Amino acid sequence: MVLRSLAEELRNDPRVIAAVPRKVIGDIAVALRAYASFRDNPSIATTPEPEDGGPSLRSDTIIAELRALGFGAMPTGSKKIIELSRGDLTLYARLDAGRPIVIHPAFEEFYSTLAHLTGMVQSERIEFYHDLNLSKFPRRDNGRGLTHYGIAFGFVSGSVHGNFIGELENALGSGKPLAPENELRGEIRAVETEAIVLAKARIGQGRFRADLLNFWQGQCALTGVAAPELLRASHIKAWRDSNNRERLDVFNGILLAVHLDTLFDRALITFQDSGEMLVSKTLPAKERDVFGLASPARRLLLNVSHLAYLHRHRDRFGANEQKY
Repeated sequence: MVLRSLAEELRNDPRVIAAVPRKVIGDIAVALRAYASFRDNPSIATTPEPEDGGPSLRSDTIIAELRALGFGAMPTGSKKIIELSRGDLTLYARLDAGRPIVIHPAFEEFYSTLAHLTGMVQSERIEFYHDLNLSKFPRRDNGRGLTHYGIAFGFVSGSVHGNFIGELENALGSGKPLAPENELRGEIRAVETEAIVLAKARIGQGRFRADLLNFWQGQCALTGVAAPELLRASHIKAWRDSNNRERLDVFNGILLAVHLDTLFDRALITFQDSGEMLVSKTLPAKERDVFGLASPARRLLLNVSHLAYLHRHRDRFGANEQKY
């Protein structure tokens, strides 16, 4: 309880907010909450990244096997990172790292499939790796400026590589609603411009989504659902009413499971400044049961920077209620 209280005091202390960048405050608060969760229930802690000599294969072994699969290797600006490409698929190999292979962040909606392949070394919740040398990947602000980023994976056996690469290439050509082939291939080929960043933020994708996944620790802010394909990056203040800064602001978003995102987008649910959920009286009891709204939900752990956005959302919610 002490750690959780400290996290919330840190996020809401005006003296701290005035002296420290909001992104840094958010990261520290998230870390405190995560450690508090670990202290309360160590069994839910995510799998740590293996150390050198741990369960993951060495990076040089993985690189050699990827070369055998037809990947060409190119140097980068770092002696510790190598670029590997085959057709439309580009990977980066981190030398002497527990999770040595980094893939494009556009694959994050396939994370659950990839992470649960036999022989993988990976945590249940998605985590991003940042490095300026991942030059063919998009960029996001990791607290030290805009930096290229991706998703790092490790392997415990060479036999998984063919399956892993196969899943990535299947995703490129899957035609799934979440990632149609032409859109996903376009994302993989290009480093994002600000215009692309804004366009993708409009539908809760790209850097904005990655920022929310990071802020909310890779899980729905209310239900704890952690499968990325079941999560949506929801804007609090509507896109059409926001300026470009607000459209990319992590505090103008909540990471929600798909069913809650639909309700939130239509202002059928909203949240008080305390984080308590408000449910529209237009939703009948049956629908409340189906959506899991009948039982008390977890409260959102909000930052003070969320509150102005939430005030606007509650205005929409209130307008809907007046029509009832």
